[in-house]
Amino acid sequence: MSCYILLVFAGIITNLVVSVVIMGNSRLRVARNLLIVNLSFSDLMLCIFCMPFTLVELLSRTWVMGSVLCRCVPFVQGVTIFLSSATVSAIAIDRQQVIINFNGNRKRVNKGNCKHMVVYTTILWVFSVMMALPILFSKSVTTVSLAGMVLYDKCIEHWPSNYVRASYTVLILFAQFVVPSIVLTVTHLRIKAYLNRSVRKHDATHAPRTSERLKKELYRNGRATIVLCFISIAFACSWLPWNVFNLMADFDFLSSLPANDFYLAFVVCHLVAMSSSVTNPILYGWFNSNVRREMRRIRSATWQKVLCRMGSSKGQNSDRSNGSALCDNSYIRSSARRDLLESIL
Repeated sequence: MSCYILLVFAGIITNLVVSVVIMGNSRLRVARNLLIVNLSFSDLMLCIFCMPFTLVELLSRTWVMGSVLCRCVPFVQGVTIFLSSATVSAIAIDRQQVIINFNGNRKRVNKGNCKHMVVYTTILWVFSVMMALPILFSKSVTTVSLAGMVLYDKCIEHWPSNYVRASYTVLILFAQFVVPSIVLTVTHLRIKAYLNRSVRKHDATHAPRTSERLKKELYRNGRATIVLCFISIAFACSWLPWNVFNLMADFDFLSSLPANDFYLAFVVCHLVAMSSSVTNPILYGWFNSNVRREMRRIRSATWQKVLCRMGSSKGQNSDRSNGSALCDNSYIRSSARRDLLESIL
């Protein structure tokens, strides 16, 4: 229970921070970052709709929220899971296009095409809703009784046949895990190959550079490769146990497990999958240099305001006020200078 609560609060805080930082800064509020905001929103929905309702059902071992929520809650959960995986794939494809097809116009790359991004995001939502629709129509409340006496209610899926249920399980496996994993692997390998090739090409066509500059470029490319590999590994490690568990459960490979062991395996796999709601804002937010720079700027501004207010409240109001004003002005000048350097670089 404590693990679920920790994940819920950590996921809500991290995703809200990333969304607020991007939407609150005009330089970050560009078309391409719409995908990151969309990913943060889907992860927020995971924290709000997936984990709390799942925790209630696990603790009570029954369904107490009625037939309407029995259909709606799993449907929303399915939409958010598909949306998160699809958005991760879209971000990987977009990064590949931006890096490989870069033409030297940084402003154009940052701006992107807003209409295209809105269309892409809409397609992701339509795809996720369509993939989750079978859950909406298959879920219903079933009363478990013994000798005519009602024991408890369960929210379970009812399929026309076991073949249909198994087919949908395999479809989920491919759409939510296999295809995104392939997309992440292929796009990140292409980016890695392009970065290494660009360094060798530059060395062959330009005058020999100093070893120090070459080391910096190789270090930068190596760091980018590590981040991309970590994104792929984190996605696979988060969602593989959950998909394997569902596949084995639907094909009756876990029917011999005791009930307590079955619930324990479910909880572990579900927690690992839901951890993506915390790792995603770190990987796509903190590891994004622009977003990280803005977070540091906000932190510095907030901390400086706190220090200035503390100083102005301890007496010698006139001197303290002047000091705090100078402090604020020096921050403004420093921030403006930093923005100018960033725009040049």
